[in-house]
Amino acid sequence: MQEAGRFLRIPDPSEAERARYRRAFDAARQCAPDGYHLKYSGRAKGDFFLGLLRVTGEDDTEWNRIRLARSRVITDVDDVLAAVTKDHSTFEISEEVLPRVLALLRLLAEQALARYGEIAVSKKRRQPRPLLTVHGRTYEISFRERQKQVRYVPKQPGRRTYDWQRVTPAQKFEPSGELELVVSEHSGYSYNYG
Repeated sequence: MQEAGRFLRIPDPSEAERARYRRAFDAARQCAPDGYHLKYSGRAKGDFFLGLLRVTGEDDTEWNRIRLARSRVITDVDDVLAAVTKDHSTFEISEEVLPRVLALLRLLAEQALARYGEIAVSKKRRQPRPLLTVHGRTYEISFRERQKQVRYVPKQPGRRTYDWQRVTPAQKFEPSGELELVVSEHSGYSYNYG
């Protein structure tokens, strides 16, 4: 913990791992260096956090920030996917490609977890937009479905038209099924992977 900067995050451990960490924490509680005490957060679900805090209270603000940030975001992969399934209006996609979007998000999450990262959505945002964190850098993930231009065929030929409707479009745009993954850093730069 001292090597990790006194605050250690273990991304979403399994139930068995979490129980093992709690037992290790309880055993190590009396072994804290002089002037420090141990705290943890994430007893039942989500990420497990350990903190080696100074007894003077200097670290309480940082610990509370970590603990409260944990309560403001969803980091469990299945919960992230459920939030995106419920409301995916921030993505410019049709319903037909939603299963592919969810599969890609799961793959990104698995790869991030293997590199001690995570995928999360904020509970404060009305429309969930996944945030991918890897090696300490956070990226916003979005999807767009490319549009294809097709010939416009009126659905009801011979329907009464008004002056403002006399010109019918020759072309219209429809979803193509082709996805575009948009990865944006918070610095404003974005990388598109088609």
